[in-house]
Order: sequence, then structure tokens, then C-alpha cells
Amino acid sequence: MNKPKKLRSQDWFGSDDLHGFIHRGWLKNQGWPADLFEGKPVVGICNTWSELTPCNAHFRELAEAVKRGVWEAGGFPLEFPVMSIGEPLMRPTSMLFRNLVSMDVAESIRANPIDGVVLLMGCDKTTPALLMGAASCDVPTIGLSGGPMLSGKFQGRDLGSGTGGTAYGTVVLHVSPEAAIGGPLALVREGDIIALDTPKRAITLEVSDAELRHRRHQWNPSTPPARGYARLYVDHVLQSDQGADLDFLIGGGGAEVSRDAH
Repeated sequence: MNKPKKLRSQDWFGSDDLHGFIHRGWLKNQGWPADLFEGKPVVGICNTWSELTPCNAHFRELAEAVKRGVWEAGGFPLEFPVMSIGEPLMRPTSMLFRNLVSMDVAESIRANPIDGVVLLMGCDKTTPALLMGAASCDVPTIGLSGGPMLSGKFQGRDLGSGTGGTAYGTVVLHVSPEAAIGGPLALVREGDIIALDTPKRAITLEVSDAELRHRRHQWNPSTPPARGYARLYVDHVLQSDQGADLDFLIGGGGAEVSRDAH
């Protein structure tokens, strides 16, 4: 018979030293009984609820339902928040913050006594962000979508839900090399013809080489951000054909923490 694998959370709660006492004590002050720390798997519920993110505005109720399921299965559910990225409101684009959310998820899982995680997610930026962050830690993970938004009406017409833009036909979401570094789309002008070949995964600006050279000579790159996450992103993001990830996040970091709390 195989010996049960030691739960990751027991590195926090299972020891009889001062650190174990402190870790158990700080959660017991919320009313959790002692038996919850005696080998029950801690299931983190990663919640992207925000009133600024309409897709996720119902996640408080969804999290409570997930907690009930974890309790019934014999686990110990603990909810934690991460950054929420809302497509309709965030400027300049929610895509900019996808990797930041991924780091938030990975570090929240890695730094805390979590044996497995349920990701509450929706839309096409939050979903990959949470999945990438959890995959980096390599803990058991379930991704739970919040579901489609309700249909509505506009000027008397029925409108369905869908990922922004893609409900209207073929949409190109990412191009490599990107315009910000002088890719062909940086040279597009009003009236240009752009040819899209989906099977060949190619997009071509139908302008002569001589005209493109002329435009490139006139092109000036935008000024990079001076500080903050936007500067980090510009300095380290990879092109879309490489995954549009940050170069220092390639691969998995695992869930091991090399030092104890202090």
C-alpha cells in the first residue's frame, strides 16, 4: 500500500514548533476548530470578484457554492483574492495586465499553505492568467468559469454574449512582430489593403517595399513608460508567437518555498 503523500499545508500547520503554533493560531482566531489543521487538504478558492469587472460580479455567490462542495468532500476551503481585470473599463487594454494577474496567482499560491486550488474566472484574459499562474506552481487545479453573460437588447435587436469582438467573424488578436517595436502594422495608413491568410497564419500589408521603406524611415517608436508595471512589461514581454509571456516567467516555478515565515 502506497504511503499517502504529505500535504503541502502540513509544512505550515503540522509542526509542533513555534512556527506551527503561530500559523494555526492566526487562523484559529477566525473560529476555525483545531481538527481542520490535522491533515485536511487546504483548497484555495482564487477569486477574481470585482464590481469593476462585470463578468465576475457574481463570483462572491459562486465562491460560497464552491466552499460547500469542498466541505462536503472533506477539505478545508480558504478563499483569497487576486487582481481582477475587466475588459470594458481597463485602460489602455486588459491584455497588458494578464501577466501581472498570472504572477499574482502564482505567488499567492506559492506563499500560502494551499494544497489545491479552484480558480474562479471568466473572459479571455482572466482565464489564461489564472491557469498560467496555477500551472507555474504545479498544484492540483480546477478552473471554474463564471459562465456567459445574459443576453440583452439594443435598439430593439436581441444581442447574445460572447468574447469581445470575436462574435463578428474572424478576428486577429495578436500579430508578431507587434506594431510597438516597428512591425508592419506600425506602418499602416488609412486606405491600405491588408490581406489575411488564415491557413498560412499570415497577415500581409499590400504596400510596395519602396513605400514601406519610406514609411519606416519616418516612423518614430512611442516613448516607453517611465516606471511601474507597464515599464516592466515593455522591457520583458515576448512577442505573440512566443506566447506574449514575460521572459522571466517561462517554465514552471513549482510550489516549494525555500524559507520559513519570519
